Amino acid sequence: MEEFITFESKIKKVINALNETADTVAENVDVYVKEQKEALRKERQAAIDQLKEVLISRKMISKEYADQFVFDEKWLNASTSKKKFEEQVEAQFNSLMEKEKNDKLNLEMIEKTITNACLIANVDEKLISREKYQALLNTEGLPKVTEMITDEVDNIKKQSQAVAQQKEAELLAVQEQLKLTD
Repeated sequence: MEEFITFESKIKKVINALNETADTVAENVDVYVKEQKEALRKERQAAIDQLKEVLISRKMISKEYADQFVFDEKWLNASTSKKKFEEQVEAQFNSLMEKEKNDKLNLEMIEKTITNACLIANVDEKLISREKYQALLNTEGLPKVTEMITDEVDNIKKQSQAVAQQKEAELLAVQEQLKLTD
């Protein structure tokens, strides 16, 4: 039995030595992989930043929209080729440029809707909050916002007409009162 215990002890030492070696190798591999990913991150982020600066300098996108670019962690995977990375970066910037263009068109449409609705209803444009409708644009959508603008302008017109009618009625009442006292 003594020989078995000695043998078992030697085997455990060998297994422990192998496990320690495997752990050390695994730690070194993890460190290497992290260093590789960090180097790749820096390289790819530099490429993104360079493209961003070119697009901004050529006025193809504003800094505000370019700053909405999101780095995708999948770009650090070994399975992601440089070509695929470049295509996805380009696609995301194209999407942001399209979003900016559409947002600007929507803001112009809000401005025109306010101007035209107020002109037609003979209402002062300053009574309509552009900021309120610009904020609602993201949640409500353009058709709903333009409807809300025309409804607000109509309500202001009705209120001003009601006030004008009330003033007219008060004026007539005062005139009647003056006629009775004569």
